[in-house]
Amino acid sequence: MLALLVSGGHTELVLMKKWFKYEVIGKTLDDAVGEAFDKVARMLGLPYPGGPAISALAESGRSKSQKSNFKLPSLYALRGKNLTEDEKNAFAAEFEDAIADVMVSKTRKALWDSGAQTFVIGGGVAANRYLRKKLEALVLEEFHDVDLRLPELSITGDNAIMIAQAALARALSGLNDAAGPELRAVGNLSIDKRA
Repeated sequence: MLALLVSGGHTELVLMKKWFKYEVIGKTLDDAVGEAFDKVARMLGLPYPGGPAISALAESGRSKSQKSNFKLPSLYALRGKNLTEDEKNAFAAEFEDAIADVMVSKTRKALWDSGAQTFVIGGGVAANRYLRKKLEALVLEEFHDVDLRLPELSITGDNAIMIAQAALARALSGLNDAAGPELRAVGNLSIDKRA
């Protein structure tokens, strides 16, 4: 199984060849995708979390076929600029398109290289409808034998639910990773490291 974990804290492609044995095969070198959404939203004067606000503007920009004068990846070109609503919409669409293009490209390569039979997406950015649509199209059009599993939108906004579900599955399997009877949360723990 190949998993795309895309949130404010992580953007990783994780391969699972056996239950509960994970290998991170790709990750961002800089900001996680969710963090990038939040930074762009802040630059555009939009509320936190930035993903939903950026997506709303992007949808409006796409519906009007607006083009941005900004060229990505230079997000800091926004600093000190007073953009019109149309310019914000166009920039949001270009930004969301760029995110989706990179995620689709990296996922395509990982699916080809890994031969994974199942593809899943998790994390808060899994709620992004545009990204979901692009990843779904990738799998349906190019990887006919891959089983696509998208989480219900109702749980994608809360990483705690997804983490708890993974912990429950792990505990029910008989694996006990706890160093003692006490559980503790470690918010920035990597999937391939243990505290």
